[in-house]
Amino acid sequence: MDIGGGIYRMFNDANEVIYVGKSGNLHKRLLGHVGLDTHISHIMHEVKKIEWLVEQNPIFQSLLETIFIAYHQPKYNDEVKDAKKKFGENYGEIRQ
Repeated sequence: MDIGGGIYRMFNDANEVIYVGKSGNLHKRLLGHVGLDTHISHIMHEVKKIEWLVEQNPIFQSLLETIFIAYHQPKYNDEVKDAKKKFGENYGEIRQ
């Protein structure tokens, strides 16, 4: 089953987003996370739900991933921590 590329969010049992990722092939990436050799395999025991959004355009994939990481601030995404160091503490702040 090939559903194409897009972004995905992993949730814990408290329904908090704990990881956001993107891929050009969601099916392959998500199946790969179930294995033991991925960079996030150590968090899979916390994952209770995965939601994905299909988006073929890699620019939009990156944009959506950045927005979701900034909004949810998942504990296993280092990008937010790295960006805050680089751009300042207000990086990713969503204003109403």
